[in-house]
Amino acid sequence: MPSKAFQIFHSYSSPEVSSIIDIFEERNSRRGRNKDYALLYGNLMLLVSAWEVYCEEVSREAIGKLVESSKVSFDHLPASLQRRIIMYAYPLNLSHQDPLATKIAKLPGSGWKALLKEMLDDYLHDFNTPKFSRGKGKNLKELLGFYLGIDVVTELDAVIREIDCAKGIDRLISIRGAIAHKGMPDEQDRFSSAEMRQYLNRVLKVSAAIEYLVHREFRSVYGLTPWNIIVVPDF
Repeated sequence: MPSKAFQIFHSYSSPEVSSIIDIFEERNSRRGRNKDYALLYGNLMLLVSAWEVYCEEVSREAIGKLVESSKVSFDHLPASLQRRIIMYAYPLNLSHQDPLATKIAKLPGSGWKALLKEMLDDYLHDFNTPKFSRGKGKNLKELLGFYLGIDVVTELDAVIREIDCAKGIDRLISIRGAIAHKGMPDEQDRFSSAEMRQYLNRVLKVSAAIEYLVHREFRSVYGLTPWNIIVVPDF
């Protein structure tokens, strides 16, 4: 089975989004001006929320498998992730603190696992509507590359370029921001039900790519299978 996060997204969120598109198209099946665009606008908000939940929960699920494993020690982690954990644990001013009262004291043995989970929780605290990349702020590439300790960013970049997803999903998130603040998208960003289906398909394809790439890299780097991949997605 794929990750629980993907199962929820694919089995519940995706059909709900698709059903609302069907309702909008049914209500506008006759000649005349389209109406009830609030259905599409609300549906886009639902899709972006589901995408955000998927990104957060699939990360927590992967890290959960990592810290639960008795086979993975601190030495097994990529050097970049080791450094991030140590930097996270090291206080800004150690000379004025009791070392035993700092996060450094958690590092020996398996204490790094608690720190890694804490790091991820801190990062996801305000991980809002994740774009693939941002000039400022948190993004999906950083989450996958820095906090899961695996190198999927380059390949994910290639996948999303091939299926033309990054621009579409990042635009989707920008439109969501306009709807949240103004009640409707800007005039140049208004979209049809057909475009809404494209957004849904893009999110599904990218989530399938993340499932596969994280699964493959966890097996390669850590010797762990975070979830099962029955069919390799057709990118």
